[in-house]
Amino acid sequence: MSHLKLNQFRHLFVVSGPSGVGKASVMAEIVKNTDVNKVATYTTRPKRQNERDGWDYQFVSISEFQQLEREGEIVEYVQVYGDHFYGSPRLRQDSSSLDMLIELDPEGHQKYAKAHAPNITSIFLLPPSIDELRRRINSRQQETNLDRRLSAAVEQIGRAFEYDYVVINDDLVTACQSVISVVRATQLRLSRNSNITFATNLRKIWEASKI
Repeated sequence: MSHLKLNQFRHLFVVSGPSGVGKASVMAEIVKNTDVNKVATYTTRPKRQNERDGWDYQFVSISEFQQLEREGEIVEYVQVYGDHFYGSPRLRQDSSSLDMLIELDPEGHQKYAKAHAPNITSIFLLPPSIDELRRRINSRQQETNLDRRLSAAVEQIGRAFEYDYVVINDDLVTACQSVISVVRATQLRLSRNSNITFATNLRKIWEASKI
């Protein structure tokens, strides 16, 4: 099984939010509608129906996960709900590379923000209510640890203030539009210097043509 190891990026977009808030759906629309590449984080949990290895997650065994952590390819990890391990891959900044998109929990976001500032933009997704979040989690599959998931969700929601943008996913289309707008606006800001250089060159070409 091969895994993405040294991910290079120009700017990193982070999406966080509690389980069941719709992160996967929103991130799929970001990749579909903007020029970013998605980084798949690692997990030891079984692959759910319709999930794709290398897209939703990089699904690994516990022994593989431990080996990747020893090799430094997993820079932070957590055991979620007392069950499975989730880990974030090592990343390296490269101004000539593409922008990257990654799903992180608040702890992972905090660690990446310290390591990669100011080349990081973070977005936290909120559910419209806890009742709706409970419904979404149960509609995905019957969870045996629902209470623990909801408790963890409330704890994560309490850290939304740590993020650059906070979006309520009440309507998926509207939420996607909001998040895509954030990505596009950030990319326009990042391209400002190169666009100014282009404008300067256009003026030089015009002036040279008048000689």
